[in-house]
Amino acid sequence: MTFSDSLKAVLNERNIKQAELCRITGISSALMSNYATGTVEPSLNNAIAIADALNLGLDELLIYADKTKAPGYDPTLEELKGKFNYLIQFVPEHMRQPLIDMVEASAVNPEPPQ
Repeated sequence: MTFSDSLKAVLNERNIKQAELCRITGISSALMSNYATGTVEPSLNNAIAIADALNLGLDELLIYADKTKAPGYDPTLEELKGKFNYLIQFVPEHMRQPLIDMVEASAVNPEPPQ
């Protein structure tokens, strides 16, 4: 799923018009339209502004289309890695490796036996 897919899914499900989202976020209608069609990917700041305006975490927004297609959807670790790799491209280059290191250090491991 793409940012465009998720954006369209949440707007459709919540019956929110792009114009309303533009008003809330301050993003121009032309740019928002490009995000919705997938012509342009949003900057990290704009993606966060959109997620905030929709009362979602950025991670929730990125998997929104997946969740609407399958109620109870629980992404696999591989799917989450794919979403992370998609999202990391929006992070300034000098911040990428520290963020990758932090995520790898906090990777989910099975609970130790008790």
